[in-house]
Amino acid sequence: MNQAFKRIFLLVLGLIVSIHFLLISVYCLPINNKDSKLKMISYAYVYPLFHQNWCLFVPAPSAKNSIFVRYQTKTGYTDWQDILSNEIEIHKKNRVVGRESIYLLLSNSLIYEFMALSGVNSRTYTEMPKNKNFAVLHFEISQYLKSNFDIKAGTPCEYLLVSSNTKSTDAYYFKSLLVN
Repeated sequence: MNQAFKRIFLLVLGLIVSIHFLLISVYCLPINNKDSKLKMISYAYVYPLFHQNWCLFVPAPSAKNSIFVRYQTKTGYTDWQDILSNEIEIHKKNRVVGRESIYLLLSNSLIYEFMALSGVNSRTYTEMPKNKNFAVLHFEISQYLKSNFDIKAGTPCEYLLVSSNTKSTDAYYFKSLLVN
């Protein structure tokens, strides 16, 4: 190999490594100025490729949770749609799009609702539960329906929340709900 080529190669490699560590450092530093161009560039570079969540330290739960939703149209109710699994697939296919927040809002709200329902066997609810966990979940699902399916507030809808693990499956059916 040519000596000049080796030097240029090492110089370019050093520059790339330096930029990489600069962007990682800027991403990790608690800079208060959110409008900083360098912070935005580092976020665009680091988040889809190198971002670590808490699953690095704690294993993901073994339960498979699902949120099935259907809503009323002029011709009747739609088919059941598993919106949580849909969001997981969208997130796995393209992490750059930035739909992780929707997935996290839905899954975390669902986990808190299942914790509130612990000890309650599978059942049907004809009225909206009065607990805060369900209010948050209902709000998130309503926002999801309005933004993804162009549903109007006040549209009748139904939810089926399912949690399956190795020991049991629990299902909770909520009917007579209205989109917020």
